[in-house]
Amino acid sequence: MTVSLRRILPLLLLLAPLAAAETSQPPIGARAQGMGGAFTAVADDATSIYWNPAGLAGITHQEILFNHASLFGSEIQDNVGIFLLPLSRSFSVAVDWYNSGIDDPELNFGENRFDLGVGKRFNRYLAVGVTGKLFLRSIQVDGIDVQDGSGFGFDVGALVTPLPKIRLGLLGQDVTGTSLSYDDGSSSEIYPANWRVAAAWQALPELRLAGDLDDRFHLGTEYLPIPQLAVRAGLQGDLGNDDDGLVLNLGAGAQVKGIRVDYAYESHPNLGSTHYLGIGAAFNFNASKVRIEAADIAPLYASLYKTYSADPFGSVIVTNLDDEPLVANVKVFVPGFMSEPSEQEVVLRPKVRQEVPLTAVFDESALALGGDQPVQVEISATYQSARLPRTESRAVRTVSYGPGAIDWSRGVEQAAAFVTPREPVVDAFARAAGRTAALRGDEGFGNRNLVFAAALFDALDEIRLAYVPDPQTPFDTVSERENAVDTIHYPRQTLANRTGDCDDTTVLYASLLGNVGIASRIVDAPGHVFLLFDTGVHERNALSLGIPEDLYVIEDQGVWIPVETTALGGGFTAAWELAAGEYRDWDSRGRLTTVDVARAQLRYEPGTLPPPNPDLLHWEFPGLETRLEGDATTVAMWKDAYQRERFGERLPVTSAGRLQLARTYLVAGAIDRARTELEAVLETEPYSAAAANDLGVVLAVSGDLGGAAERFSQAVEADASDPGIRLNRGLAAEAASPGSGLEEIATGIDLAGGYEIACGLLDLAPEPPQDWRGRTPAQVLADAVKKNADSANLPRAHLYWKQP
Repeated sequence: MTVSLRRILPLLLLLAPLAAAETSQPPIGARAQGMGGAFTAVADDATSIYWNPAGLAGITHQEILFNHASLFGSEIQDNVGIFLLPLSRSFSVAVDWYNSGIDDPELNFGENRFDLGVGKRFNRYLAVGVTGKLFLRSIQVDGIDVQDGSGFGFDVGALVTPLPKIRLGLLGQDVTGTSLSYDDGSSSEIYPANWRVAAAWQALPELRLAGDLDDRFHLGTEYLPIPQLAVRAGLQGDLGNDDDGLVLNLGAGAQVKGIRVDYAYESHPNLGSTHYLGIGAAFNFNASKVRIEAADIAPLYASLYKTYSADPFGSVIVTNLDDEPLVANVKVFVPGFMSEPSEQEVVLRPKVRQEVPLTAVFDESALALGGDQPVQVEISATYQSARLPRTESRAVRTVSYGPGAIDWSRGVEQAAAFVTPREPVVDAFARAAGRTAALRGDEGFGNRNLVFAAALFDALDEIRLAYVPDPQTPFDTVSERENAVDTIHYPRQTLANRTGDCDDTTVLYASLLGNVGIASRIVDAPGHVFLLFDTGVHERNALSLGIPEDLYVIEDQGVWIPVETTALGGGFTAAWELAAGEYRDWDSRGRLTTVDVARAQLRYEPGTLPPPNPDLLHWEFPGLETRLEGDATTVAMWKDAYQRERFGERLPVTSAGRLQLARTYLVAGAIDRARTELEAVLETEPYSAAAANDLGVVLAVSGDLGGAAERFSQAVEADASDPGIRLNRGLAAEAASPGSGLEEIATGIDLAGGYEIACGLLDLAPEPPQDWRGRTPAQVLADAVKKNADSANLPRAHLYWKQP
């Protein structure tokens, strides 16, 4: 009997690695080999029977898998067939047949292995498994049996999932050592015990990294550019043995409707290359009860990613084919937008096609997307079928528009998602400008919101921010077209670029106003947007602003100021005056609507932006105070002209007119002018209770409590029956000397007809009786005024002004 070296070499190649004590049984599976054998913690298909039987417990569908390998470019052929059957949600079994050998007329070597594996999941964190193995081996030379043997062995495995994206694996192969007993009575250990630890990390929805360690290290990765296609790579080598070199693995796989084909290539430094090929099918024996008919998915807008948790971005048609209602768990997953699927429970009616709206919780990573790109939306419906849950899936492609993209035809309300008042760059800019406004005060403006709004606008002029229409998609053109996608720049981008079109500057100014607590509304006119901001003044007190009616807008019982945000370079008052004219023009034609930014943000919540450029966190405005003085002078001129027109030229200079004018001056902060008007009334009508009382209010507000007390007493002498005047005199005395005015306050309460009516005269909210704690109504009223005081003096809002 002679056998050539050419015939015996493949057998030596096969047996040589098996003779080494540190070597475990030959690996299987094209997918696992494409990852360099780093599969112990991945273990999510039928090959888990070899790599880690604990992984069988996580598979809820049947699988059949066949793999073939041609080892080292020789005549050694490996084949394996596996069948996996889940028996419950957390328990699965699998069987396989593995064959390896050489078959030619002179030399025949064969090894067969029959395995039975079981896996059990105990909870979301832990699964364990065991595989029992029967080995048969035979060697023939020239048709003569040389050796036949058989033996048993078993593997154990565990999977631990401490975090949703992390899995840890432990595998013991041939834990007691696997030996063969031969027909001549001899025996030998063919596979010594081998222990392996492993970890896998789902770094991205489409990217997995894995590593295994036993007497060798194994590193691997799997990347899915689309759900139907996978590319893999791996590297492995012996620990402490540099002579053997490194083994490089590459692989790829494709999957369509449950059929999967995998290929792997292994480049050995000392032996020939090995090719692995696998084909498998995932299926269910029971007929499907649910079918996903169709899905309609709208384009996704990265800047609106928070909106999709409440507003559907598409829908799916799901049909219940059964005669009974079914509960289905509908999941949606969008790689790049989400780290994990969003799900909702839906009751499917019998024999009915049902439309299910799709909502999802998207991640901040949506704003990190580079630009417009196609995306895959993965939809699945899982329901209970017989003993096991069953899942039907569908993938739909749509377009994802990058940060800043917006479709104006869906409504200007979307712009609220770009208003970012708490964003660090906006905060730094608004604080720097607001500091100048706060130090200056509201002299000339007469209103806190006016001076801050002017400071913020003038600060934009100070940095020479310019209005520049978008040359590609000008708002006046794109806003009138259906499905025309435009781009809004975030406020930080507009500040960095120092340019923007009407929508850019509008959301920037709204963000700055929001930072200092001023509400705003976006005005939507045909082909254009600008802004309104809230003065904080109620409609009934509009005259207190002292400005012409055509310079403000009444909405929702509030007084709002229009501003044309594209009128940069001309100052705040010019932008104000221009916008007021635009508002009147469009409103008269019925072509104007407004969007409350705060209300719109309940639906279109701004996203969380990445950290900004540190250079944008420091702002200085050396010329801002001068600009504000110019605006204050213009506003004061408007007020003077308006007041002369309203009270000087059109009305006779009567006592009633002077009293009304004094009230306007007081609310606007012009204390001296209010005092002058009231003193003029008293010169002609020294017994006017209204003039004496109102002058007492002006003196109290300016801090002259002694003078205020005299005037209140003068008013009481003229009209002792007026409860408001008696309350004023008592409050002035109480402010000067606590306890001295309570009797007079009590008299005022009695004349008013009770505590609550007295509170109404002073514009105070009545305190519930259960909170009085033994105090008299006069004490409660005096304490309420003190509590609401804005200085050490009596507050102007809580003194009684007697109408003429």
